[in-house]
Amino acid sequence: MSRPRCPWAPELKSGEACGLRPVLIPWSRAPRSLSRTLLSDRDGVLGAVHLNRPDGPQVTAYEGVTAALERLVPHSVAVVVISNQGAVGRGEHSLESVMDSNERLMTLLDPARELIDYVAMCPHSAEQQCRCRKPLTGAIDTIARYAGSPVGARWMVGDRVSDMELARRLGVPGILVRTGHGRESSRRIRESELAVDVTHVADFATAVAMVVDSL
Repeated sequence: MSRPRCPWAPELKSGEACGLRPVLIPWSRAPRSLSRTLLSDRDGVLGAVHLNRPDGPQVTAYEGVTAALERLVPHSVAVVVISNQGAVGRGEHSLESVMDSNERLMTLLDPARELIDYVAMCPHSAEQQCRCRKPLTGAIDTIARYAGSPVGARWMVGDRVSDMELARRLGVPGILVRTGHGRESSRRIRESELAVDVTHVADFATAVAMVVDSL
């Protein structure tokens, strides 16, 4: 018996099996060209999501992120969010709760759906060895397939070593923020072979300012 189509992977053709695919969310109402794209991690970079709070899930957008996203608009820079959500694969959270929290965060950051083009979340654990989990590029490949054009990644902003490893795989500048896990990751990166390829900045707004200055 063939497996059903993935409801979260609209790029799949009719009858094609789900397999280990990312959760793909076309967020923008009118997605921009992906020829010049800023890739960003989600948690610890754009905001914070805590699903295990006693009083219910807590979703917080970081200050200055929306304004930073708005700065990219005149420069025709698309924004693609790539997020590992291995807690789903480990059985710690349901896919529905993770998707709900993602929608809440994206709505806080971009209620008009015009600043963030796509969100791709890997719901698999490291043990499942999928290609959509950073630092592998499967999530980006899925977005390209859905959009019908290559993702012209130019920068990768994140707070984890895996984000910077993805930047290296893509051959683009890695920008490490000191929010989220950034301070811990910064120490690890400075002691690794990634040190020469990564720029360390305070936060997402500072990263975007650097991107805009480079255009």
